[in-house]
Amino acid sequence: MHEGMGMNSAALVTDPVSATPQFVSITITSRCNLRCVMCYHATGRVEKKDFSADMLGKLSGFISDAKLIELTGLGEPMLSDTFWDFLAEFPYDRHASDEQFVISFNCNGTLLNARNTERLLASRIRRIRFSLDGASEDVLFRIRGVHASDMRDRVGTLIKERNRGGRRYPLIGFQMTLMNENLAEIPDVLDSAADLGCDFVEIWTLNNLPKDGGSRWIIERENWTFDYTSQQIDGIDLDVLGTVVDQAHERARSRHLPLFTMTLGFARWSDGFPADRWDELRIPWNDRSIRCDQPWKEFRTTYDGDVFPCCWATKPVGRLGEASPRDIWTSGDFNQVRTDLVAGIIPEACSGAGCPHVLGRNR
Repeated sequence: MHEGMGMNSAALVTDPVSATPQFVSITITSRCNLRCVMCYHATGRVEKKDFSADMLGKLSGFISDAKLIELTGLGEPMLSDTFWDFLAEFPYDRHASDEQFVISFNCNGTLLNARNTERLLASRIRRIRFSLDGASEDVLFRIRGVHASDMRDRVGTLIKERNRGGRRYPLIGFQMTLMNENLAEIPDVLDSAADLGCDFVEIWTLNNLPKDGGSRWIIERENWTFDYTSQQIDGIDLDVLGTVVDQAHERARSRHLPLFTMTLGFARWSDGFPADRWDELRIPWNDRSIRCDQPWKEFRTTYDGDVFPCCWATKPVGRLGEASPRDIWTSGDFNQVRTDLVAGIIPEACSGAGCPHVLGRNR
């Protein structure tokens, strides 16, 4: 159960904080053309807005040394003109080094037509994750409202076009959000990825929301009701879940398919999984510390400019437009998060978060 441990691991002590983050995440848009049951879009609680070109300009110098720029968030990136304008700033160069392919994003694949395939391959994208939460038509349609066969055709075409040019990048794979509804779909999702020639698969369990919040998350679909609480897999016996994970990795190994799984906070990845590599961090942890190193390497901004220290944080530590990204990165609020984590105190920005470090805990 522990193969590959060591990916993205931090060593010990960063003082002062590096001049720029290693990882910059931008919610390039909050607009989406789907209403997937486990997403806030299905609840109608999402403001529809694109990240502005002006704010992107403010970030340009700040992110120039980032090892990875993630253009993902609550929306479908290919709906955004800002997304395509950003990619145009990183044109494909067959002589570029691996380090120059720094862009990554998730998408639902529905807009992957011939024109967009051409535009994607014209840029220096490192990785694309296509959401595939089931290989059977009925399961995927219930969860996402899309057809599995269409998804496979679109992704397969992109892979063929990339391979036709003899290229390594972008790495192309599937990302599966695991819940009780699709637990039995894992083998077929892995087989679909292997048959298409995908470079990897990632399986992440449904976010483990606090029960009082999850109980109100009920989506009515034709002949099916999605209840967030009942779909969380935290009620599964850990030995049973461990067997499911073991079987998934064995299936992936037999198909020569790199696999990453994150189940209830436990990460496992196979040999050959294309992990992102970070510079070694030196953080002065002690016995009381909450050992989360994300605020030392990640700068995450929403579509409206709020800045967070990670994807789980519940409160922003700054806002673009009110301060420069570099000033936010080294600000008192951001540094307070780091100081609290070292001291073993749940930061205010993390209070009530659903991450494994502080799940169910407040300040």
